[in-house]
Amino acid sequence: MHVMLRPASTSAPSNIGNRPLPFHPNPMPLELPGFSAWIECEGSKLACHAVERSDDGKTATCWIASEVGKTFSIRWSRERCGTTQVMSGGVYIDGVQCGLLQRMESDEPSTRVFYIHGISTSSSTIRPFTFANLQFTGKWVQICHCGAVHTDFNRTDENEYTETGNARHIGEIELKIYHRKKSTIVPATWTADNPLGEPKIHERAKKATSHKVKYVAQTSLLVLFPPDLSRLGDETMCQNSTEQYTVTLGEKLANFTFKYRPIDVLRANGIILDTAAYPGPNFATNLEAAHDPGNPVRKDGSNLALLAVKEEASKEVARVAAGAPQDLHIKIEADAQDTDGTQSATAQDEEDADVAELRALKEKYLKLKRKIEMKALRKRLADLEREENGDPSTSQGPAKKARTGTDATGYIACVQRNERPSTSQVPATKVRRRSSIMDLTGDSD
Repeated sequence: MHVMLRPASTSAPSNIGNRPLPFHPNPMPLELPGFSAWIECEGSKLACHAVERSDDGKTATCWIASEVGKTFSIRWSRERCGTTQVMSGGVYIDGVQCGLLQRMESDEPSTRVFYIHGISTSSSTIRPFTFANLQFTGKWVQICHCGAVHTDFNRTDENEYTETGNARHIGEIELKIYHRKKSTIVPATWTADNPLGEPKIHERAKKATSHKVKYVAQTSLLVLFPPDLSRLGDETMCQNSTEQYTVTLGEKLANFTFKYRPIDVLRANGIILDTAAYPGPNFATNLEAAHDPGNPVRKDGSNLALLAVKEEASKEVARVAAGAPQDLHIKIEADAQDTDGTQSATAQDEEDADVAELRALKEKYLKLKRKIEMKALRKRLADLEREENGDPSTSQGPAKKARTGTDATGYIACVQRNERPSTSQVPATKVRRRSSIMDLTGDSD
């Protein structure tokens, strides 16, 4: 694979161009082993949301919030030197390679930041990357670019009127980093052509895309086809390198993909859960707060609004799949929010009732527990009192009275509960009665 690349200049940062800058740590970059990358929009680093990484550790994907009319740059750094080979990094926007590859020497400091922020049109000018509008207007498409509106309603050749570039990658910014095998220095060349072109999306291409992602029908079509695109802005002055390289690329080391959408679209589809005016670095905190039942964000009907948007998007996908001719209209407004907030009040009342019922059940449980404990204590106290009084039936309960009787031998048999005589017999006490016979012999004591 032979490509052209321009070496990373080490001149002062005040000269605007595709070269390394002093390292400024980003609180939320997109990271892979040995590398980190991020999008910087007019001096602010865009937060990465819903980050996904491949199992092999070479591919990372996230979502970022774009804003129409803002310029941006793609930046990356080499966090650690895990290889001694020379590397190259290239940027692809909407599936189109933009700018020459950045040369990364093997002895480059790990604190260096590389970046590409536009297309060089000469040794002293560059056209920066800019977010622009893409609006669907019925069957055809209206493109807003650099303040001018281009509308095409009269084209009938569907084969000729197709999307520019790869429609599958519209709304994506990719950074690919490779090992570089060999290179040859050649003079720099410039072009005034716009590699991004003016993307025109045919209705048939739109339907094909909808069908392809049908398994995520709950996601708004605005996520599948963004209203924002990356365009080239007006030329600005800068100092560019006058040398280029013809290189042969080797193994791909890292692939970063930034999917850009308007922040309202990201919120409507649950990618950004906070309600701040702009996605900040505290996304993890906002995500945790959004799952908190006591958070007012969950009580004001925002979740209901999200479901309404997704349900409407699902219906639009179904109609497109059925081939029904209609205009595509996706509303981002919170339709589920009533004017007087009745749904919010109802949800609040239900939650309060549940809390009150739970509190009452807990109090009832504690009362029963105390009652059982008191009963056990009283029983134990009674047992202790009987033991102190010498009652042998303390632990066995009241004993039955033993029945006694005298047998023919003059012994008293102790009868047990089973009515059987015990083996121990006690002699009966002989009672000496006073004799009632009178002595007639005259001998008296």
